[in-house]
Amino acid sequence: QEDATNNDACTPSAFNSNCAQDSDGDGTSDFNETATADSDNDGTADYLESSTTDTDGDGMSDQDDATNNDACTPSAFNTNCSQDSDGDGTSDFAETETADSDNDGIMNYMESSIEDQDGDTYSDQEDPANDNACEPELHFCSQNVPVMRWPHALLLGLALLAASFSAKRRVRIR
Repeated sequence: QEDATNNDACTPSAFNSNCAQDSDGDGTSDFNETATADSDNDGTADYLESSTTDTDGDGMSDQDDATNNDACTPSAFNTNCSQDSDGDGTSDFAETETADSDNDGIMNYMESSIEDQDGDTYSDQEDPANDNACEPELHFCSQNVPVMRWPHALLLGLALLAASFSAKRRVRIR
C-alpha cells in the first residue's frame, strides 16, 4: 500500500531508516532490529521480541531467550526455575551449580541429599564414595566382618550346638 500523503515514513514498510516504529517497545526501531534477525533462533524476529522484557524471569531477555516461557532454559540456576535434577526436594538453583559438599566431583544438584546408594547411612550428597560402604567410615564396611571358610563354620556350629545341648542337660540334672 502506498502512502498517499507522503506523511508516514513507515509506509509501505517499517524497515527503512526514516521509520522509528518499534513493534516490541524495547527502544530499538524495527529498522535497526531488521526484518529477518532472530538472535535466539526461536522463529520470532527480533523486532517482535523485546530486548528489555524477560517473560519467564530467567534473567534473559525474550529477544535472546529461545524459550520465553520456560524459566529453566537456558539454565536451571535461577530463582524462577524449580527443576530438581536429583529428586531430593531441593531445586538445582538452591543447591547451586558448583557446590560439591563431599568433594567427589559430582555436584550437589546431581546427587541426592536423601538417598544412600551404598547403605552406609551417609546421603549420596555427603558421601565421597556413593558406591563404597567403607567410605567415609569403616564400621559399615563388609570388609570388617571376618569371613569364615565353610569347614571352620561347620565346626563352630557343631561346637555351639554341643555347648547348648550340654547346658540344657546340666539344667535337668539339678
